[in-house]
Amino acid sequence: MREAALLDEYKNKVMKGENDLQSCQIKVDKLESEINSLQNMIVKLKEELADKSTNLENCELQFKNLNSSLIEKDENIKRFSENIQNSTEYQKTLELKLEKSKTKLIKQDKDIQLCQTEIGTLNRTSENIREQHKRIELQFKDSQSKLIDKVKENQLCQTEIGTLNRTSENIREQHKRIELQFRDSQSKLIDKVKENQLCQSEIYTLHRTSENIREQQKRIELQFKDSQIKLIDKVKENTLCQSEINTLHWILVNIREEQKKIELQFKDSQTKLIDKVKENQLCQSEIDTLHRTSENIREQQKKIELKFKDSQTKLIDKVKENQLCQSEVDTLNKTLPNTIIPSSCSPFGDYPGVHEIRVSGVGFFDVLCDSQLGGPGWIVIQQRVGGKENFNRDWAAYREGFGFHKSDFFLGLEKIHRITSLQRSELYIHLVAVNGTVYFARYDDFKISNEDNGYKLSLGKFNGNVKDAMRNGDNMKFSTFDRDNDRSGDGNCAKAFSSGWWYTNCFYCNLNQEHLIHQSIELKEIKMLVRPKQ
Repeated sequence: MREAALLDEYKNKVMKGENDLQSCQIKVDKLESEINSLQNMIVKLKEELADKSTNLENCELQFKNLNSSLIEKDENIKRFSENIQNSTEYQKTLELKLEKSKTKLIKQDKDIQLCQTEIGTLNRTSENIREQHKRIELQFKDSQSKLIDKVKENQLCQTEIGTLNRTSENIREQHKRIELQFRDSQSKLIDKVKENQLCQSEIYTLHRTSENIREQQKRIELQFKDSQIKLIDKVKENTLCQSEINTLHWILVNIREEQKKIELQFKDSQTKLIDKVKENQLCQSEIDTLHRTSENIREQQKKIELKFKDSQTKLIDKVKENQLCQSEVDTLNKTLPNTIIPSSCSPFGDYPGVHEIRVSGVGFFDVLCDSQLGGPGWIVIQQRVGGKENFNRDWAAYREGFGFHKSDFFLGLEKIHRITSLQRSELYIHLVAVNGTVYFARYDDFKISNEDNGYKLSLGKFNGNVKDAMRNGDNMKFSTFDRDNDRSGDGNCAKAFSSGWWYTNCFYCNLNQEHLIHQSIELKEIKMLVRPKQ
């Protein structure tokens, strides 16, 4: 069966050779016709040359005209230079204006300094006003004492004034007690807030309530002072004292009602504060439990570290044992015949998939074998099947290889070099367009050199149903973004096209580029395969 297949293949090759001869004959005929057309073109060119000589005379006349136009241009340049001088003068005027604006700015700075001194004087005057206010308060107290003396003289108003003074003193004492209680609760709250920052909003609310209490207190004091002034006026006039006492009673009643409201607000805030303190206590207990758990975690971590060190020492011992075993395996592999583990996919025949091979220089590694695209025995060295593998890798990655056999991958330059250096190999490129059209390219003597020579590409003869596009990279070293071996003087082609390849300037074919395009054909699948030449 195999001989019959070889005969059929040979017949097909003979038929192809005859077809190629016929196409060559057609090309020869075409070339002869092209030579005749070229001779005719030479005759025409001679005629055109005679016409060109006449055109040259016309060009000389045009040259003279250009000289005259150049003289005019020189005059225009002189005018431009004059305009430039005028613009420099204008620039000088602008610079003078700029200096004037700078002087204005300096004056403004001085004015600002004067304003600041005035602000300082205003601050001092405000301090003087405060001192005067204190003096007025002292005078008020003095007048109050005088008023008390006057009230003693007036027995009708004496009892009411005494009661007013007692109530006012009681109000002040109550206010003082409220303020002390508030300050005490505020200090406790601040201490608790330091332990837990969750109570910040309540502190703000308490601050606001304290400000409201102080504002209400100020209002009460103002009302009291106002009523006191009115009382003094009434005492001086010594008339209608009873009506003023009634108004004072009414004011006192209002003051007491407001005081009750303040006390209620204070109690409400106090209850909220107690609730927050309880919450803080709960938070504190949770923090304590967290501290305990963190300590337990640290202890466990120490135990794990000790176990890790113990396992690490055991691992080092195992690695040493494995090294000894590996050396023994290598010696055994040298003694055993090479037919046990193959160096290619040929022995696997029609059984595609991932198989282990052994190649001298790199040892054992897995390869993807293919027997469906171009016959049996092919090793897939590069695959793009719609995965998301990044082919913009450095030199080391391309040397070792990357990706996965089930998706996109590159076998590795060193492995490809070792495989192709064992014996003569052929390369098969399989391309599938988006519309389903299948293309192929085949090279009969594919190999790449070692790393010292930059993994230089060598292809051999071409056969396929696409253009021989890869020929552009023949005898070129491999390039990556960190190892530039191309002939492009403008930069690194691997950086420009985000992939490693055998670039010239920059490429005519790149099967590793990000977008799957070859010779303006949009692709959905690319495979590069290698096998020993049969």
